[in-house]
Amino acid sequence: MNRLLRVLVVEDSEIDVALLIQELQRGGYEPDFEWVNTPEAMNTALSKPIWDVVIANCFVPGFDVSNTLALLKEKKLDLPLIIVSDDTHEGHALAVMRAGAHDYLIKSELARLVPAIERELRVVREHQAHRKTEQALHENENRFRALIQHVSDMVAILDANGIIKYKSPSVERILGYKPEELVGKNFLEYIHPEDVSPFSVLLRQEPGQSGRVTGIELRCRDRNGLWRCHCQVDY
Repeated sequence: MNRLLRVLVVEDSEIDVALLIQELQRGGYEPDFEWVNTPEAMNTALSKPIWDVVIANCFVPGFDVSNTLALLKEKKLDLPLIIVSDDTHEGHALAVMRAGAHDYLIKSELARLVPAIERELRVVREHQAHRKTEQALHENENRFRALIQHVSDMVAILDANGIIKYKSPSVERILGYKPEELVGKNFLEYIHPEDVSPFSVLLRQEPGQSGRVTGIELRCRDRNGLWRCHCQVDY
């Protein structure tokens, strides 16, 4: 069964459109395509969020590749743009690629069309997966921050060396420091000298390591230099 491919074709020759579609069918695709040859028609077509790829001739009268690139940029569409042209001049091909096209093919070498499309579709899928991962991480970070912003206990995030990467707002109520004053400082500077050793052992242990220390209590120094707070540390 052929794979569906939704293609927007920018071309002025009906014969060349037919050859492109034939090549896609030969490559195992069932093209669902629209043929446009003016900027207005392409602008209307791009309003439909359905396309997988754009295949464009460089030199449609009154509608060259710069118009195609400008419309894609204006619509903020992450669509592969494959240029198919009669122009074999290497300098022109390089200029088009630098301007934003994803590949440049000569009409006499259409055998390259399907491999080029499949490569670019893989890149698009990878970009989409990466964006989804980044979005999920960002959402998780926002949820985490929203949660700890309002806890009554003092919450800190440290790196492996004990450098404070984050302190919850509750630190100001408990110890008198503003959170931003502590970020970038070493947490060891704020705990009692007698507690430095057990806490250092805790820092050196890997998460999940058997026999690790959990639930230790540390005496923390407040802004006035008093050891007035016992901090429960879980790891």
